[in-house]
Amino acid sequence: MNKQFIALFSSLLLLTSCSGDFVQNTWDSLSGEEEINLTAMNYAAADILGQQVKGRLHWRGTMGVAPLQPMKPIEAPAAIQTVVVHQIASRFVQLGIRMMEGPGQSARYLLTGHYNDNYEKVDISLRVIDLEKNEILGTYDYILPMNSEVRDLVRPIKPKKQAQNSMPAPEAPAVPEKVEQQSLPSSPSRASSGGQYIK
Repeated sequence: MNKQFIALFSSLLLLTSCSGDFVQNTWDSLSGEEEINLTAMNYAAADILGQQVKGRLHWRGTMGVAPLQPMKPIEAPAAIQTVVVHQIASRFVQLGIRMMEGPGQSARYLLTGHYNDNYEKVDISLRVIDLEKNEILGTYDYILPMNSEVRDLVRPIKPKKQAQNSMPAPEAPAVPEKVEQQSLPSSPSRASSGGQYIK
């Protein structure tokens, strides 16, 4: 990035009192980054995957959620591992699929997948698994173009240093053995009914 580019963007910040969204969009435009609607892309993926599996789900069966697993070794967990599947799960709820937060010991189905950071793009591979039959009911692959938002999501989250007198964090609940090993902790299970989460 040359000095003229930096000077141009710095002048924009000094001469305007614009909102953060305007500044970010301007930065993306000047730097040649592609502007994307991450939620819309994940909802579209959920629509396609939902069409594949909805007719194969038992009406009383609930679906748990497990983080995306990286295709390459990473230093620490990244936000993209949970952001994508949570947005897919939110869309599934809107489609009438019964969802649980986290893998859920009582869940019959599991939404999970993999991601691969290729620096210029991120490949997402989703799948829905029937845990009772150990069968994959549906899969969908798509690509997220790399921009500043996606780059922040794939950046490893460094753990904060605990104070000397602080208590250790509680252990995360175990993921069902039928699923591939999941490295991230999950939030407590909450079953959904009628297309909405229940506390």
